[in-house]
Amino acid sequence: MLPLLLLPIASALDGNDQLTITLAGDVEVTGWFLRAEADQVILSSDAGIIEVPVVIIESVIRNGEPMGEAPFMAEVSEAWSLLEAFRADPPPHPHPVATFGLSMLWAGSGHAAIGDWRGFRNYSVIEGAMLSSIALNIAVDNPQPIPTLIALDVIFRVWSARESTLVARRRQDLLRRYNTIPEPP
Repeated sequence: MLPLLLLPIASALDGNDQLTITLAGDVEVTGWFLRAEADQVILSSDAGIIEVPVVIIESVIRNGEPMGEAPFMAEVSEAWSLLEAFRADPPPHPHPVATFGLSMLWAGSGHAAIGDWRGFRNYSVIEGAMLSSIALNIAVDNPQPIPTLIALDVIFRVWSARESTLVARRRQDLLRRYNTIPEPP
């Protein structure tokens, strides 16, 4: 039953789909699906970004398999509606510097700022274990592993900060592209 529920998700257009689109006048355009907009499909190819108006599309081949015009248009419409829903109610999108700083204070805090509670939980558990082991070594007067533990903790915090900063930057770039948030000064 579960694979049947995942079928619509698995068949949706994404960045892994190579499209060969035949346009009116037998012009053929090939590229990787980048995004869909209300009246066009955006492809990424070796030649650069290609904007294809949907009104001149005659046929589509996705990953070597012919795709009917109606299913393709339905997927383009669905991709556009998902983007519109994202713009109407965007997830938390703090400034990337804020997520970096929070993660450097406590690994996982940047994930909490972007609403990734699973990432926050996972990073926080490990951060707590690292700080507890440092405190335990200080309490038992065993200074030998402390520099190593501190170095590991700093590396772990930087990794957490990098991950949350990338997500925050992607979200802000996407929202900026569609004029949902203002450009930075």
